[in-house]
Amino acid sequence: MFARLTGMIALSMLGMAWLSAARAQSISYDPAGYQSMVSGLSADTIPVGTHITVHNWQQYKRFMPPGMQALFSGRYMWRFPDDPNFTITIGATRNISMPSYMRAASEKYKGQTKLRKLPEGGYTVEGYTAGLPFADLDEKDPEAGAKLLYDNHYYYSYEFLRRFVSYTFLIDRYLNISAQTGDIAYWRLRHLSDPGYPLNLPYSDGYMTSGRFSVVAPEQSKYTTEIQLLPDDPVRLPEVYVFLPSLRRSLRLTASARCAPALGTDYVGDDSSGNIASPGLFIPVYLGAHKTIGMVHADPAKIDQPQFFSIRGAVPGWPKPEVGNFEVRTVRVLALLPTPSLGRGYCYGAKILMIDSETWIPFWFDIYDSSRRLYKVEWDFGTPRPIQTGENAYTFQGNGVIMDLQNGHATATVNTGAWYDRVAPQDLQNAQVMAFPGSLVQVMK
Repeated sequence: MFARLTGMIALSMLGMAWLSAARAQSISYDPAGYQSMVSGLSADTIPVGTHITVHNWQQYKRFMPPGMQALFSGRYMWRFPDDPNFTITIGATRNISMPSYMRAASEKYKGQTKLRKLPEGGYTVEGYTAGLPFADLDEKDPEAGAKLLYDNHYYYSYEFLRRFVSYTFLIDRYLNISAQTGDIAYWRLRHLSDPGYPLNLPYSDGYMTSGRFSVVAPEQSKYTTEIQLLPDDPVRLPEVYVFLPSLRRSLRLTASARCAPALGTDYVGDDSSGNIASPGLFIPVYLGAHKTIGMVHADPAKIDQPQFFSIRGAVPGWPKPEVGNFEVRTVRVLALLPTPSLGRGYCYGAKILMIDSETWIPFWFDIYDSSRRLYKVEWDFGTPRPIQTGENAYTFQGNGVIMDLQNGHATATVNTGAWYDRVAPQDLQNAQVMAFPGSLVQVMK
C-alpha cells in the first residue's frame, strides 16, 4: 500500500514538473510566425510520396503553422513520436468543388452584403441573404480579414439539417481514457441556399443556427443534452441550454458558459458550434494566403471507424496510415482577437484559423490563452461526402483532436455517418421543436 502510494505521488510530481516546464517554454502569439509560412502564390510544394517524420520535419516547417511545429519540437507532452504510424505521407493535392447551389447563391446575391466596422474594432454585416458574401476575396483588400471571417461564418452549414453520431475520447496526461458517445444535430435556420427550403424558416426567430448535443453513453451521463442557439445578429452572444437528467430539468447557462468545457471535453462553447459564435465581437486580422498540410480526402470507409485512429498515443486521435494521405493545401490564415469588451475574462487571447481556400472551412487551429501563450491546437481530418443533390461536398462533419498543450490532456472525436436534410431521422425534421430549448422537456420521455 505504501509503495503504491509512493508511486502515485511520484507520478503526480512528475506530471506537475512537466506542466511547469511546458509553461516555461510556451510559444507566444506572433503574426510573423504565420507570415513566414510558404506563400499561397508560390510554386513551392512538398513532393508527392514524401514522408515527414520527427527526423526530417524541419525541412518542411515552413509548411506548418507554429502549433504544428510545436508537436514536432518535443517541447510539450503531446508530440510526434519516432513511430511509422505517426508519419505524415504527402499525396496529390485534389480539388474540392463548392456545391452547385452554393455557387448559384453566391453569384445571385453578389455585391449585396456590406461590412460595417464597430467601435471596438470588430465588424458586422448588412444586406446578407445567402451564399458566400465575399466570394471574390481580394488579398490586398484592407478589410480582407473581415470578409474572410464572414465567408467562413456563413459557409459553415449550408444544409438545413445535419445529423451524425460522435465517439468522443477524453485523454488525460496519464493516458487514461474516458469514452463518450453523442448524438449530434445541427440546423441552419436562416440564409439557406439548398433546394427545397425557404431562405429563412418562418420560426427561426432571429437565430441563424442551432446545435443539439445529446449524450448516449456512458450510462451515468446518458440523456445529458445541450442546445446552443447562435443569433443571426453577429454581435449577439449565443444562448446555451442544458438538460441535466439528475435534476430532470433544463437550465439556461450564463454568457460566460461559452468558455466552459462543452460536455466535459477540451472544447469550449465557442469551439463546439462549428463556426465562430458572435463574429462581430472579434477583431479579424488577415495574415495572408499560405500553404500547409491537411487531410481533406480521407478514405470514406475508414474515417468513420474509431479503430483506424490511435486514441491512446503521443498525438491522440491521430489517423492511422490506411485512413489516407495528407495534401499541401492553400489556406487563408485568419487571426481572431477578442475585442476589449469580450476580452475581459474571455478564455482565449487569440485564435488562428487555417481556412482552406476551396472549402472555406478551417482544418487547423492554433489557440492562445489570455496571455497569448500557445494553449491548444486542433487538427481536423475530413473528406467530401454525398449530399442531397448527388454532389460530394466538404463540411464540418470531420474527425478531429484538440490538444491542451499547457495542461496535458486532449479530446479526440470520430464522427460516424452523416444524415442530411430529408435523409435524417424523422423526429429531427421538426426543427420548430427539436432545434429549440422547449424540446428538452421531452428528453427522458
